[in-house]
Amino acid sequence: NGENQYLTCTGFVNEARCDFREAALDFGNVLVSQEQPKAAYLKNKQKSTAVFKVSPKLPQGVTVFPMAGRIPPDGHVEFRVAVFSSEERTIIDEIVVDVRGGKQARLPIKAKIIIPQVKILEDDFDFGGITYGSTSTLKMTLVNQSSLTAVLNVDLTNEQDYPGIQYLQILPASEPTDDESSFILSVNQDNNNNNDPNAGKKLKLFFIPNFIKRFG
Repeated sequence: NGENQYLTCTGFVNEARCDFREAALDFGNVLVSQEQPKAAYLKNKQKSTAVFKVSPKLPQGVTVFPMAGRIPPDGHVEFRVAVFSSEERTIIDEIVVDVRGGKQARLPIKAKIIIPQVKILEDDFDFGGITYGSTSTLKMTLVNQSSLTAVLNVDLTNEQDYPGIQYLQILPASEPTDDESSFILSVNQDNNNNNDPNAGKKLKLFFIPNFIKRFG
């Protein structure tokens, strides 16, 4: 039983340091009900592995993946940041990432969720008298007043509220297709970049009665 011996130990712990490569994420205008993803990168600026965890208090309508993990020395992690909302809203907030043994990393985020504004240029459509078995055609023009391309689903199936709608066909004027009760149409925002009030997606509106009946 000898005397107790004491050994003095000294260690140095480097503070973890992680920063986002991006100063901010600006999604600009985003359509409602359409997810818009972007990438963000968190850089580990130290010579030791960093451990991170994204704060669960994310801005409404924003998702981040991954939510936790490790970053190798001098390495980085790529985040998938996505914005999605079923209603109009403006997002001005930030994503906060906790770094073990270091300061939080913060990434400002901004987005404006909008509903596309698409209008029919013509005030009304009067086919007048139509002979049984014939086809009457009128022009219909859709104009997108939004800053994004709008995708429209034209539904011609509600016969109860709109008697006679089953005899309508709406087809792109430049791309004739087979008879359909509905179709998907893209209206590009670039149509608004000129001074022509008639600019827009040109369509043909057909009325084809297959039996004699008066509507209206």
